[in-house]
Amino acid sequence: MARKKNSQPSSDQQPAATPDLSEGRFFELLREVESAERQKDQAVALVRTARKRTKEEGGIDLKAFDFVRKHLSGYTEAELIGFGNSIILYAKYLRVPVFQNLQLFPVKEPSEDDKLEQAAARGQVAARRGDSAEQNPWTLDNPLGQEWARAHAETQAQMLQEGIKPLPENRGTAH
Repeated sequence: MARKKNSQPSSDQQPAATPDLSEGRFFELLREVESAERQKDQAVALVRTARKRTKEEGGIDLKAFDFVRKHLSGYTEAELIGFGNSIILYAKYLRVPVFQNLQLFPVKEPSEDDKLEQAAARGQVAARRGDSAEQNPWTLDNPLGQEWARAHAETQAQMLQEGIKPLPENRGTAH
């Protein structure tokens, strides 16, 4: 049985002492943890402020915004259509009323121009999100990678002309 928070351990459950932990090292580690917690609190406050501005100034539905940002970024048109078709089909199976009258989206094979246009669009979004050029999902010997890189660079230059400071280029994955 788990013991309650703030209750004392029984005598046979005393935590083991750490004999090689000096008082100085203890306080060094304590300061590190407390500093990290302050940084986390500041980051959380920044996120809350940005989300509030997004909602108030942009009129953005935050639930839809979060869903698209977290779950749909980086998909191709065909993948999104397939995903939408699956949602509609499954909702019909579950007899969700709003979905009963929806038709499936036709899936078409994108042309080379469509693929290049999509690569450029992804490069633009990546630049606006602060992704670095190294996060190109294609190699530069691929026309899609070249188009992504061109659009990424052009968007960064346009942002600088508009006085928009680029975000730090430290995001982890391509989108």
